[in-house]
Amino acid sequence: MDITSEKFHLAGVIFKATARPDTVIRHDSELFVLELTVCHESNLMPSKTYKLNKYKNLSHHLNNEYKHYNIRLFTLEVSTLGFVSDTDEFTTALGLSKLHVPKLT
Repeated sequence: MDITSEKFHLAGVIFKATARPDTVIRHDSELFVLELTVCHESNLMPSKTYKLNKYKNLSHHLNNEYKHYNIRLFTLEVSTLGFVSDTDEFTTALGLSKLHVPKLT
C-alpha cells in the first residue's frame, strides 16, 4: 500500500513498476494480493473478472528479491451503494476474523 511507515513498504519494493496492485501482505513465503474495485452494482462480476485477468501473471512482475514467493490473488469489489463482495476466502487465507459487511445476494 502507499503508506509510509517503518512497518510498511510500498508495493514498488515487491513489484516492478509494470504492476501496481492495491494491497500486498507478505507472510512467510507468500504474498497475499488484494485488488480493490469500486464499481456499479451491475458491474461487480465483470470487474472481478477484469482484475483477475489483469493480475493473473503477477509473478512475472516480481522484483528479484521476491521471485521465490508464492502469490495468492484476491479481489474486493465495493459497489457505489456500499455493498461489499464476499471477503471470506481472503480473511480465511490470512487467518483473520471474518469481516462483517453487508453482502450481495
